[in-house]
Amino acid sequence: MDPVLVTLGDVSLRKSDLVLLNDGEWLNDAVIQFALERLELDGAVDRRRTALVGPAVVHLLRHIDDEDFARSVANPLKLESKETVFLPVNDSEG
Repeated sequence: MDPVLVTLGDVSLRKSDLVLLNDGEWLNDAVIQFALERLELDGAVDRRRTALVGPAVVHLLRHIDDEDFARSVANPLKLESKETVFLPVNDSEG
């Protein structure tokens, strides 16, 4: 059993996710998304100037072959109007 230890916004961290915070471990999407949620909820990010794009969206954008579909995913983020865009990328394919 892998119980949920904490939920923030739409993301939950499980006991197995916390192990990934140890030295030498790789962060997963849940840990990264939790950190992004925390930054936004704490007001550490000016949403008018900065976009924090979640890892699931970044993964989707990286693997979309259909340019129109990619635009339909990216356009609501209004990335062109931001001074800073944070796109967490992982090497999930090794």
